[in-house]
Amino acid sequence: MVQEKIRNYLNDKGIKYTKVCADTGISPNTFSQIMNGNRVLKADEFFRICKSLDVSPEIFDPDKEIA
Repeated sequence: MVQEKIRNYLNDKGIKYTKVCADTGISPNTFSQIMNGNRVLKADEFFRICKSLDVSPEIFDPDKEIA
């Protein structure tokens, strides 16, 4: 699940959800719902998250391990 990969990445890097929200314009409530699997992650939100983290979207591929 992509949300799980993003959550693990943020935790591993010590990145706070509030920073991602500020960088992406995604509200904290919406981001929390996405990360908890209560809301679908839209493509534009996914790419904004990747851009804010300065990472390639491929690192969150559910079929690959994070290096």
